[in-house]
Amino acid sequence: MKGYKQVIAERYDGREAQATAAPSRYGLLASTGWYLYARTREAFATAARHMQGQGLDWRQARVVDLGCGGGAMLRFVAELTGDPGRVRGVELSQHRLAAAQRMHPGIAVQSGDLLDLPAAEQPDDVAMAWTVLMHLPTRAELDQAVRGIAASLPPGGWFLWYDTVAADHFQTRPDDEGAGFSLDQFRDIGTGAGLRLEQCLPVLKNVLWRWNSGYLPERGWPAWAVRAAEALLPGTPASALCLFRKPPLP
Repeated sequence: MKGYKQVIAERYDGREAQATAAPSRYGLLASTGWYLYARTREAFATAARHMQGQGLDWRQARVVDLGCGGGAMLRFVAELTGDPGRVRGVELSQHRLAAAQRMHPGIAVQSGDLLDLPAAEQPDDVAMAWTVLMHLPTRAELDQAVRGIAASLPPGGWFLWYDTVAADHFQTRPDDEGAGFSLDQFRDIGTGAGLRLEQCLPVLKNVLWRWNSGYLPERGWPAWAVRAAEALLPGTPASALCLFRKPPLP
């Protein structure tokens, strides 16, 4: 698999930055983009309710989105906290960093690398990484990144990790730009950093073990039919949101 800096240079600061105004398949005007964003927001809301039930006060929480991209999740989190000053983003791609700053001028977004996180003025109660860790090709890099995230959290802090699900993150081709994780790999990497796994929420589904439900809308499936297929047909998780917590002090 390609190194993450090569992917950023070629994909996000390369092809994406040079793209025309044609809508992206992941944009809200595209059927796939709309469905993916709706499902990830729902998963985050479910996780947020769980965390609140465990004592997190969202109105006082500080939240960082690591690898925030163009800022798709930042506004949602700011709405949840009620204070954009408690939300910040970190992004290595300069093209996406500029997009996030334009989209959310009231939210602090800074340049930063997952393997060398910039220090925060105050600890973040919640750290999030949405389809970001999938770009780290080696176990050493993944361990460094997640241990750094764990170290940045206060006791009792939370780490939300959303990524695609795959049989094995490390079985890839040289030209792959990213790869998902098995549920065991989510757990082993997170707990290896000293975090406690609270739960993993399946989000999208490989319907009949063949079709990722997130991409069925662009095949002409209406959203209600995709949801019915996810609920009624067998298959395996295509993506998951795993909630980790740093153990509170005794």
